[in-house]
Amino acid sequence: MVNVKIAAVSLNQTPLDFDGNRQRIISAINRAKKEEISLLCFNELTVSGYGCEDMFFSEGVYKKSFSSLELIKEHTENIACAVGCPVRLDGNNYNSVFLIANKKIVGGYAKHVLADDGVYYEQRWFEPWELGRKVTIENDIPFGNYVFNLSGLKIAFEICEDAWTDFRPADYYNNIDLILNPSASHFAFGKFEVRKKIVSDSSKKYSCGYLYANANGNESGRLIFDAGSLFAKNGKLEMVGKRFSYDDVLISSVGGEFGEKGEFNSEYFDSINVDFTFKELGQDEDQDFNEESWETDKEIKCQEFTRAVSLGLHDYLRKSRAKGYVVSLSGGADSSAVASLCAISFALSGYSGSVKDKLLCAYLASDNSGEVTENASRELAKELGAEFHNFKISDLVQLYSSKVNKSLDVDLNWKEHDIVLQNIQCRTRSPLVWMLANFKNFLLLATSNRSEAAVGYTTMDGDTSGGLSPIGGIDKEFLRYWLKWLEKGGLEEVGPIKSLSLVNKQEPTAELRPKEMSQTDEKDLMPYEVLEQIEDLAIGQKLLEDEVFIEIKKVREESDDTLKNWVSKFFKLWKANQWKRERYAPSFHLDDKSLDPKTWCRYPILSG
Repeated sequence: MVNVKIAAVSLNQTPLDFDGNRQRIISAINRAKKEEISLLCFNELTVSGYGCEDMFFSEGVYKKSFSSLELIKEHTENIACAVGCPVRLDGNNYNSVFLIANKKIVGGYAKHVLADDGVYYEQRWFEPWELGRKVTIENDIPFGNYVFNLSGLKIAFEICEDAWTDFRPADYYNNIDLILNPSASHFAFGKFEVRKKIVSDSSKKYSCGYLYANANGNESGRLIFDAGSLFAKNGKLEMVGKRFSYDDVLISSVGGEFGEKGEFNSEYFDSINVDFTFKELGQDEDQDFNEESWETDKEIKCQEFTRAVSLGLHDYLRKSRAKGYVVSLSGGADSSAVASLCAISFALSGYSGSVKDKLLCAYLASDNSGEVTENASRELAKELGAEFHNFKISDLVQLYSSKVNKSLDVDLNWKEHDIVLQNIQCRTRSPLVWMLANFKNFLLLATSNRSEAAVGYTTMDGDTSGGLSPIGGIDKEFLRYWLKWLEKGGLEEVGPIKSLSLVNKQEPTAELRPKEMSQTDEKDLMPYEVLEQIEDLAIGQKLLEDEVFIEIKKVREESDDTLKNWVSKFFKLWKANQWKRERYAPSFHLDDKSLDPKTWCRYPILSG
């Protein structure tokens, strides 16, 4: 039996950045050596990056990945490391992990169960490994169904999805001391608690230590990985790693006693003996874990939303090589939420410069814009520390309108041309904010939310303009609640954002019609609470129109005619606006309600 320190490593990698990915792996190994860590487990597909998409069809990806692995092994003297690396074998691709110790690639394990639901498409690129299959690859490296005996410490693997299904490779192990699970499990609301249960239950079921290493950061654009590495032993959770870290290299370590199991035996797995000397710990070096205080906040969804999107923004900005953000700040809930998230991202990342150098907000007023929203925009930008510009666009709107009037020989008016006159205001704003973004080399952020996406209540090439849509994955009802939470100081690191009171007291409105027409979002559509309920039934639960009506009656008190009107309106607008959802800027995936047709919710552009 040995008492050793082991660690899970969560890296913020970038797909196809082989040099950068390798340097972050080596950096983690060097740090681990200084911290007397004997065994490291990195997150899934560490070498190549998890989100390579169809580049996993490229032969070059596998060659470069294995070349990186060969270079990494030269830094593993007196340490053992589990490093994720894709493998191409006999024309098939495999999601794999290799154990490296003392400058030698000891052997590899291939994933048996491929993630292929929701945002995952692993079966498009990889083949599942067949239970019991064992081969050798380059330089006679054992590969497949192997476990590893490091001087009495018996180590086996599962890779991410292997642990989430009924069929598990671990069911075929016997007398294993430690299971390592390199993962790339994306963030979703409440998912962390599920992971903790899987890890603790697995350690109890297999009577062993279970070390789980998860990816961190916005790796490739849409998915946000929240780290949160875990270790449990015999059913007890003994280590919980930090989540939503801005560190590219995050090491979560724990001390433990291992090696008390009997001889390994299995019908399907062979054991490889590895001569390895562990750095043994003293008996007093075991450590307790304490989760960060925000993890136990009763408003955990608000906390997770803030930290996930802020980290996503941070990584998207630096990986896109933009210099800052531009937000068309209307003074309403959506754009105010986006601007606030940008400023929060700077605060949480430890940015010490001026926010004004990184965040530009522009209020673009038409004839229908009011003092309330103008004042809210100005005061919020001031409190956030952003650069602020106030443009009047009435002359530009009039110029476009006059040209159409003359060309078509018409007199555009609100009675006959309502949508035309609303949309031209939105679209007139777009060239101005794009111009600001181009001038600054900043990233223009779209400000549409998921509720608007569902019913198309947004102007294409207007408020949808941008390279990224940070709140495109969240509903309006939650956003309104979150802004009030933020106003009251719900985020301890930032404190109250008092100017949000000027936003929160408003009734949501696009502010595109003349004031005497009393435009509000919910008057145009339906109450946002109802919209969210119908969306969940229709899109989340895939119910048809008549089925949605039956279900909505169970939870609403309005008349049948009112409910029928709302349900009918939702389906009419949903079906008519799929083409818009196909064109929206990328948004962050936050839960199983995403409407992104490229990664989650596919729907025909044309339908009955």
